[in-house]
Amino acid sequence: CGLFNSGPEIRYRITVEVNTPEGVRSGTGVWSLKLRPGNFDQAYNARIRGEAIPVDLPGGRTIFALLEVPVKLPEDVVARRYFPEARNPTGIGPSRPKQIAYIRRHIRNKIELDCRSRRQESECPILVAFKSPMNPTSVYELNPDDLPNSLGRGFSLRGVYLQVTDDAPTNQLENRLPWLDRTQGKTLDGSTVSDYSTLANTLTFYSFKRWDK
Repeated sequence: CGLFNSGPEIRYRITVEVNTPEGVRSGTGVWSLKLRPGNFDQAYNARIRGEAIPVDLPGGRTIFALLEVPVKLPEDVVARRYFPEARNPTGIGPSRPKQIAYIRRHIRNKIELDCRSRRQESECPILVAFKSPMNPTSVYELNPDDLPNSLGRGFSLRGVYLQVTDDAPTNQLENRLPWLDRTQGKTLDGSTVSDYSTLANTLTFYSFKRWDK
């Protein structure tokens, strides 16, 4: 059983910056990925730890950058930056442990993510807000290309950034979404089966919080 506590780990700081009528507002958090021995059908699986990142806006509103991402952020994003096909470092190849060890040499390097709203290609976390923070079914998605449509005039996404870090995974959702723990094993609308008919029937507890043992 000790094998499941071993393996390389890499931590990523995600920072979200939003232009508002009262200046730039930002939120930041750290997610971690640790490789563990896989099952029969795969060499590795991953332990993921982290929480959705809140960004507090003027007027008492908050948006959240979810753990839900269109691509396997941040591993794929960093790999595309540091392992372009023509410059793949000698001796590393497809080995994920070796790749993680190599990426860690670039600690603190800042990468601006591509947040264009092409869902299958965007590198950025999905951004959401709630019409009523006490009501999980009031969740709605924000278009990173058109925040004024959702938030009002003067709002825009300044950027989303990624850095490799040694900082510990962050825990900062306590008391912000008091209903969150009640959604474990369910979608945000309380269903145990998702038919993806609404955003509240698509997102789950793990969209906001994942703390694998």
